[in-house]
Amino acid sequence: MDIKEFAQEFQENVKIAAEMGNTDFDTEVAKGILEYMEDNGEVNAPEICTFQKTRTRITAYDYNDEAESLDLFYLIKSDTVLGKVNNNKVQQGFNYLMSFYREAMNGTLLRTVTIEQYSVNSNVIV
Repeated sequence: MDIKEFAQEFQENVKIAAEMGNTDFDTEVAKGILEYMEDNGEVNAPEICTFQKTRTRITAYDYNDEAESLDLFYLIKSDTVLGKVNNNKVQQGFNYLMSFYREAMNGTLLRTVTIEQYSVNSNVIV
């Protein structure tokens, strides 16, 4: 199987999972990517955590107790199956995550957010 076949199969599996689970396509893409990362030991126990404000966003996180490290993830998709993501999108995604981290650390993250704007594992959190 070459990379194009892998990408197409991955995309088809994500579409089926989204339809069967009645979930968002992007959430299923993130779950699939994180599953591969977990299988390869890159993350410990990642959690989908969709949150979005104007300049603050996150798709998932992973906290490793042993290493005392927090990994934040933001999904950036290309326009095609094997397309490249340009550097501006990557920088913008990094900025979203930095903003999320800073606002969480200084206690301003949830000041202007309504409950409907964020969720963790499809359950609304307060």
